[in-house]
Amino acid sequence: MMDGQCAVGSAQCAEGRVPLRTARCALRTSSGFTIAELITATEIAERAIGGLKHTVRDVNENLGSQLTAATQMAGHLKSMLAEGDGVIRRLSKIAIAARPSQEAEPAAPKISTAKAVAAAAEAFSERRRASGLAA
Repeated sequence: MMDGQCAVGSAQCAEGRVPLRTARCALRTSSGFTIAELITATEIAERAIGGLKHTVRDVNENLGSQLTAATQMAGHLKSMLAEGDGVIRRLSKIAIAARPSQEAEPAAPKISTAKAVAAAAEAFSERRRASGLAA
């Protein structure tokens, strides 16, 4: 199958000094093996691409359903938080209403300043008498 020119051409092809016709001849002699390898590699690649497409389809379906579920859960949590805030507001109002107000406590009777000074002087003199220093 291989003539002398093709044999010489394939050796020179490796060195990069081959005319175009000789390079084609070298390709023809080794093309049977190369084409079979290319067909095999193509089939393997096609199967791998098919598997990847199937995986992408599954992932898209799963992610879509999970995103839908997550969106629903986020909405549910948002409504629960709003309800919780309402409960806290109501409890705060109840707690404020249950506290005794400061106005309800009995206030000390207000004494005029003159009476306050007189009461303080009387208390002072009684302390002095009790300690024995009073005249």
